[in-house]
Amino acid sequence: MHHVRFYSQPISDAPRIPEAKLSRYEFTWLSQPESILDELQRPEEVIKNRFDQGSSCLIATQNDLFQGCLWLVESRYIEDQYRATYNFPGNAVWDYDVYITPKKRLSILFAALWDTADNWMKERNITNTLSRISAYNSQSIRSHEKAGAKQIGWLIVLEKNDWQISITNKSPWFHYSSNSKNGGPILHFTRI
Repeated sequence: MHHVRFYSQPISDAPRIPEAKLSRYEFTWLSQPESILDELQRPEEVIKNRFDQGSSCLIATQNDLFQGCLWLVESRYIEDQYRATYNFPGNAVWDYDVYITPKKRLSILFAALWDTADNWMKERNITNTLSRISAYNSQSIRSHEKAGAKQIGWLIVLEKNDWQISITNKSPWFHYSSNSKNGGPILHFTRI
């Protein structure tokens, strides 16, 4: 079972850290699979599907070693944990799979990744990021809400073999599919 909450968060107007501290890391935007993504330990097919749907991955390295990343996609996100598609307006991106290596989790890297991503989004006139957070991850929910995120919906997904039932507070409210060829519900986020 998946129980998620959807959040919208405005991008930050001000940097989180001084720009001089960004130089501790090298940042690279990827638009296709590269071997450095093996560090994420995600299935090759998942990584390929992310790029096939137009996602960009911001990679942070230090001394040529992978330290973390975040993923952004514009217009539409096809979920890779269950069957669902999220459509959203052009002034928003979907952010997902933000990852920091264990040794860097208490460093400035998280803020540095987001400052770099904010600059990329500002160049594209993007005002908000959208994301889903497990309803059971109270720490992530608190940190998102503290940073200004607002809950804009929820979804519960029940799965058994190829069967999937989805219940949400957004149209289509309820969706049933009996095989993986059915892409699951399509949710439209119009008010962000």
